[in-house]
Amino acid sequence: MNESSHRQCVNESENLLKNLSCLRQKHNLTQKQMAHILGIGVHSWQMIERGEMPPRLSARVVLTASDAFGIPAARLFSKTP
Repeated sequence: MNESSHRQCVNESENLLKNLSCLRQKHNLTQKQMAHILGIGVHSWQMIERGEMPPRLSARVVLTASDAFGIPAARLFSKTP
């Protein structure tokens, strides 16, 4: 993987974490509620809010968030949700 491709992957991962956090706040959900919606533990959700990628964050979480909030999955990786 070249440097440009690596940086794009890092940016998309950062965008995903930020966008998930913004969605929680926008919908006035608690951390526990958001974790439940996504089917992950609260500790994993707290990692997301700190900007850390949980070790077991899967495509299922992205697809669940997409369905739950009615937005395309690709949009979760973009700079603006």
